[in-house]
Parts: sequence; structure tokens; C-alpha cells
Amino acid sequence: MTTTDSGLSDAELREAQATWREVASRLISYRHLGTFSTALGRHEALGEMKIRHDLRGPVGLLAAPLGVALLDTAGINVDAIAIVSPTRIDMHIFEPAADVTEIRLQGKIVREAKTQFFTEARITDAADPGRVIAVGGTHWSVGAPNPGFNYVDQRANMPTTADLPLLYEAFGARLRGDGNLEIPDLPPELGRYSLHQGPLQVVPEAAAMMAAREIAGTDQFWIEHQGTSIIARGTGAPLVTHAEVLRIAEGCINVRVELRAEGNDDRVIATTICRFRLV
Repeated sequence: MTTTDSGLSDAELREAQATWREVASRLISYRHLGTFSTALGRHEALGEMKIRHDLRGPVGLLAAPLGVALLDTAGINVDAIAIVSPTRIDMHIFEPAADVTEIRLQGKIVREAKTQFFTEARITDAADPGRVIAVGGTHWSVGAPNPGFNYVDQRANMPTTADLPLLYEAFGARLRGDGNLEIPDLPPELGRYSLHQGPLQVVPEAAAMMAAREIAGTDQFWIEHQGTSIIARGTGAPLVTHAEVLRIAEGCINVRVELRAEGNDDRVIATTICRFRLV
């Protein structure tokens, strides 16, 4: 029996790679958005994503799909090094980008350390590389080596029909009678062992937009910033959003959202801060 550089036998390595492909192929995050990335080296990558109508709000781009693309582009670098988990995701959006139909991401690992990675990406209009639409960054906790990693191209599985569901519905959530959003259960499509980063970004953003729309009496706003801190493993369904409008001033609405695990003593899973710009 031969062993690979990872210390696994050839058969064990094939099994690990097959498991990774199966898990990655089932995840709704990348499959539904059709993200795609190419590694340029250990620390650099390029990403791309087409912008469908369901990836926009009434005025501008949604932040969460950009955040998912951000992590896809980072993932092709960091996942190849180790098993990692994002702990902080920040998106800064500079304009509504109403005419943009495809984006490009220039991603890099800013710092590779023993227990943490720090990544960021510049997001531009694919039709105009000089037009910077947004920047984003992610902090990662680092675990064991990841010999099973192999990137899965999900572009062919991206839905393209006109009758797409609301994005939060596609990512496993539904609106409750009390006005909160909940993820009632955790099938493999939402994460292998706990909630994947895609729903962790999409569902709180939708809850924040609902809260902003209710207090402002209008949906004519776009998101300038979304920052998500992932505090605990996303288990203990149902997972429920709780949104609080913090401040309305100077043309901005600021909303904080907690995602709580009602099935696990109402533990806080993640917190998200969104800033919306009224038009």
C-alpha cells in the first residue's frame, strides 16, 4: 500500500476527495448562485458570478450573494491549506450597481497564520474592470490539514428560470407569523454538520431589510455594509432571526440581527449589522 504526501493511502485520499465533492455539490450556497473561482497560486484567486434579478433588492445589489462569492473565491485558497471556518464576514458596497450583470473578484490571503487566516477581495464590474463595486474581507479559524479538498464547479447547476423563489426561501428560511424568519430544519443542502455560511448571510440580510422597510415605510434603499460575526455552530433548529433597528439618521437605516437557535436554549449563532442607504 502506498501513501500520499498527506499521509493517506491512495484509497483513503480518493475517499476523502469523493466525500468533499459530494458535500460541496449538495450545498445550496454555491450551487444556487453559480459562483466560480480559479486559484492563481497559494494566496491569490479570481472569482466570478452572474447577477440575476433575485440577487438584487428594489434598488441595488444584495450584500449576501456578494459575500457568498467572496468566500468561494477565498475558499479555493484556504480550503486547499486546511479545514477552516469563517468567523467574521464584512462586505462594503460602494454603489447600487443597477446595470451590472456580472462581477469579478480579485481575492487574496492577506495573512496565513497557524490558527487564523485573513482574506479579502476586490469586486468589480466584469464589463469594466476599473469600476470597483465593493470590497470584502473574512476572518477564518484554522483546523487540521484538508487533503480531501478539490474544487467543485457549480455553474452548470445554477438555476436560470424566471420564477425563482425569494433568496431567503431558496436558502431554507420561511416567514413566521411573528414577523421573524426561521430556518426550520438543517438538511445537507444547508450544511454538512451545521449551518453553512451562505444561509448565515442571506437570511439575516433579508430580516434586516424587512425591519428597515417597516420602519421607513419604503423599500427604496440599498445596502452599503453588512458585517456578520459567526459566534457558534449553526445547530439546534429552528434557527430564528431577531431584528432591531438601531438608528435612522443622515439618510441611513442601521439594523442589527441576531440568529438564534431556538432548539438549543435560544443560543445566539450569529450577529449581523446592516447599513442601508435611502434614495
